[in-house]
Amino acid sequence: MNQERRKTGNYKKFESEDDHPRLMEDGRPRLSRKTRVLACHGRQASRLSKRTGWNLLSITAGMAVFRSFSGLVFCVTSLLVATRNAHKAREFREILGGQFEVHDLSTNPKIPETIESGKTFAENAILKAVAVSKQHPGLVIADDSGLEVDALGGEPGIFSARYAGNRPTDNENVAKLLRELARVDSPREQRGARFCCVIALAHDGELLNTFDGVAEGGIVDSPRGKQGFGYDPVFVPNGFAETFAELSADRKNRISHRAKALEKVKQYLRDLS
Repeated sequence: MNQERRKTGNYKKFESEDDHPRLMEDGRPRLSRKTRVLACHGRQASRLSKRTGWNLLSITAGMAVFRSFSGLVFCVTSLLVATRNAHKAREFREILGGQFEVHDLSTNPKIPETIESGKTFAENAILKAVAVSKQHPGLVIADDSGLEVDALGGEPGIFSARYAGNRPTDNENVAKLLRELARVDSPREQRGARFCCVIALAHDGELLNTFDGVAEGGIVDSPRGKQGFGYDPVFVPNGFAETFAELSADRKNRISHRAKALEKVKQYLRDLS
């Protein structure tokens, strides 16, 4: 191990455990039980192979795969987010930072949208990530997220994006949420709520892992703020007086449900700790 560390020089390395072998029957690489991911560019792959003695198995845009002495090695710089939601894609880029090249489906118009037919956030995230990864050579991440309000029995939940009908605006969804709360005559102290997010990571049509994040808070009587999107103007996170829409993007991206899930993705891929 020390010999490998010396040979990789300044490349950042980490290990992650996986309980399932990830080699296809035809020998194409997937994550193995012992996997290391290095922060390097694809064009550096041949140079790294010569330096370490690792066998270069494949190389695609943003990712090279080697077989090392103790497992597979993924060199990752590019992630495809399985969404055409510009607001969501921007949050992914802001939270992941400059360590990754983050692309979304707007750069891949031939990849169709995946029908969210799952019954949970996790099922929908997995459906999207796996489906898109069958049509994209690199790593794919997809999320499903939404708002759960206690007074409404967990609604809107997985239907958050279409709560007010087919392709509603954010304002229409928020308006329906406030109408429903008024209908059940829920006092403010009983308006506990949470934003939930599940992110799925997939490669070559196979799920690699899922990551979740939750932001607890409550719902206010009327929209406040002009930042963010979705239900941000009516959601106040615990410990704050401001809604998500009143917080700066930088501040929100440190405490949001999506930020918490993406931090787990980054730890899985880069061992930031």
